[in-house]
Amino acid sequence: MLHHQVDPIERAHWMTELVYGTLTALIALAGIEIAGGASPTGAGAIVLVGAAATWVAHSYAALLGGRAATGHPMSTAQVGHAFRRAWPILLAAIPSVVALAGASLGLWSPGAALTFSNLAGIAVLGGAGYLAARAGGADLGSQLVSTVVTASFGVAIVLVERLIHS
Repeated sequence: MLHHQVDPIERAHWMTELVYGTLTALIALAGIEIAGGASPTGAGAIVLVGAAATWVAHSYAALLGGRAATGHPMSTAQVGHAFRRAWPILLAAIPSVVALAGASLGLWSPGAALTFSNLAGIAVLGGAGYLAARAGGADLGSQLVSTVVTASFGVAIVLVERLIHS
């Protein structure tokens, strides 16, 4: 059986982009709720367009940084690599977009979709904190601390939204 070893730098970069995208989605959801809400379809579109815009902006910024570091324009292959490398930003929006699409179809309430989206984002952040600590060889206690600290960024975004909205 072949076992594909993932490069630790690529794994870390993937996780970084996923966390970045998850926080972006949570911030978009908080902004939607603070602004008085939107239809589930509108909210899903805002999250998706926000994720896509963040993905493009982040990829382009990486290309500019590469040019500044090397002094040379980036090749077509490097442009493709920058966009592929940042795709977890888009991936992070999927739970919210699917939940809001389900609410648009009447499968569940918009409130349930937003609650699920927030909880999914917090869970992804906690999982990333755990995996980062584990990959770094941390003991179980440090893994748990990393899980809680990383998830707390999502919790903070949701709490601020709830405080402002109430």
